Amino acid sequence: MGAMDGSQSSGSREGGNPMEVACYIISGFLLFLFILHSAFELHYFLRMFLCVFVARFKRRVGILTPTSVYGMCITTDIDTLLYHMNNARYLRELDFARVDFYERSGLYRKIREKGGAVVQGAATIRYRRFLRPFTLYKITSKVVYWDDKSVFMEHRFITPKDDFIRAIAVCRQRIIKANAEDVMRELILAGEDTGKKGVSPAPGGSPTGVVANGNANTNGNANVMEAGVIQRPPVPLEIAKWIESNEISSANLRNGC
Repeated sequence: MGAMDGSQSSGSREGGNPMEVACYIISGFLLFLFILHSAFELHYFLRMFLCVFVARFKRRVGILTPTSVYGMCITTDIDTLLYHMNNARYLRELDFARVDFYERSGLYRKIREKGGAVVQGAATIRYRRFLRPFTLYKITSKVVYWDDKSVFMEHRFITPKDDFIRAIAVCRQRIIKANAEDVMRELILAGEDTGKKGVSPAPGGSPTGVVANGNANTNGNANVMEAGVIQRPPVPLEIAKWIESNEISSANLRNGC
């Protein structure tokens, strides 16, 4: 009996206590999450995945049709003064707004079909009035211009309660290994603009007249279809000045300034 008891005791120690094993598994999992969270910004990747997933179930829109997404200024968004959204958060939120636009308009799929990729080449933002904690806002996104290398998008942070534009941003999406004008032309000709494939919305807040090759357009909308041929829309004045500013900056950097 004594030998048998000793054998059973030894077997129990080798097998381990189930509670002890569970503690080891849980501790290992928590350690894994800690390392993963330390090495990567999990919240960003999880939210990006969620935005892409949700966008695929939303109504498809044309490439020239604006889209909207909603957000709220929460405690992780505020700055050290604790009473408004951190300035850097605005540009971060635009990543999620853009991916919604890319998925719903088919822009990203078309770029990938052509073997290309897209990166952000430049961005500028103007803050008009801050967003307080727990304020609901929406971000509108739309294409306002393009050339053979880039697509220019305008984003607005708007508070629905008063319809006030809290901030406005312009971003240059650089198309790599594909022609941006070809991408836009195919999306428009595919009839993806829900019956308005020949009209580009005028950038709100910009002057009524827009400039193209020195000529003013005063109709408020840029007609991109002419005699059945897709024409690049006139460049809005503020976009033209911004492009010029970027080109001056690039020239200065090339010259070592």
